[in-house]
Amino acid sequence: MDLPFVLKTKLTRERLIWCAISAALFLLAVGLIIWLAVIYLPAPKFTGFPTVTNQEKVTLRGTARADAVVVIFDKDKKAVAMASADAEGNFIFENVSLVAGENKFTARALNAVRRSSRTSGEIVIKFDTAAPTLEVQSAAGLVVNDKNYIASGKAAPGSIVTVNGVAATVGADGTWSANIPLTSGENNLTVTATDPAGNLASTTETVTYVPIIETNANENVNAAVNTNAEAGANTNANTNTETNTNTATNTNTNTNTAPPPPAIIIGVVGQISNPTPNVRGNETITATVKDGAGNPITNATVKAVAHYNSGNITYTLVHSGGGVYAVSFKIGTSAEVGYKVLVDISASFGGGTGSTRVSFTPRQ
Repeated sequence: MDLPFVLKTKLTRERLIWCAISAALFLLAVGLIIWLAVIYLPAPKFTGFPTVTNQEKVTLRGTARADAVVVIFDKDKKAVAMASADAEGNFIFENVSLVAGENKFTARALNAVRRSSRTSGEIVIKFDTAAPTLEVQSAAGLVVNDKNYIASGKAAPGSIVTVNGVAATVGADGTWSANIPLTSGENNLTVTATDPAGNLASTTETVTYVPIIETNANENVNAAVNTNAEAGANTNANTNTETNTNTATNTNTNTNTAPPPPAIIIGVVGQISNPTPNVRGNETITATVKDGAGNPITNATVKAVAHYNSGNITYTLVHSGGGVYAVSFKIGTSAEVGYKVLVDISASFGGGTGSTRVSFTPRQ
């Protein structure tokens, strides 16, 4: 059956309204797509750049709309370079020049009709060619008794520090430390600091390691040594002549001459080390051995024999460089106060010897 005229008219009007709304939405979507695809340009983004460097020219990388032209600007809004993004939207600027200090850059993208995007976020690159500060504490000329030496100091904050290639622990303020194993004698410690820009500072210090000999000795020894070279010569000539009818002559000559050994001089160049008064700790005997001409002898045999009431203890002094020999030991807590200790110190080299005897009284 036929619908009333009024109802037909109402349905036709609603259908027209929905058609109009659908058409408007369609046109809006098409316009939005065209705007996004052609008119709207997103701001480019920097994705690869150094924040600090010691290189005068750097490379900048980033992303933008595919095939867009990207322009970078310095802190004065001056265009410094232009490049095109590839089909995947990646762009790259090579050999961008820097000035000393902070360098600030921004970027914009341009489409085919040279419509510009918004400005990108700003990046900052610091150009620094100065070597970092580097300090080493208590190293040069130091004599230690512990094989595991803790090197320490301070460098520019953010630096990477190594000691003989071993990475040090570095604090936020640049203070650093590293545990370095030593060998007997002189040890050269090369300390290197590299700051975030890649600048390098280096220094070399010398630490002498004298091993500790654990003993229950009664006394510390402070060596004072003299020259004691002996040369003996004994010549005895005896001539006996007897004349008879038959003359006979008997001559007997006996000569015994010992060549003098090379002179060896032993001299103390240090003294007993005891950082805490009245507390027995590590003690050190240090002596210099030279020949008669005053030249240091580097391969002599140097010993110290301490005579205690409980027996004798022999210490071998180790060469630490320049004719200097040393040994460290720990005094026993049972050492008797007031007891005199005799110490014989001797050196031998090439058939020559030098020796002396000294006496010491144990400290409290």
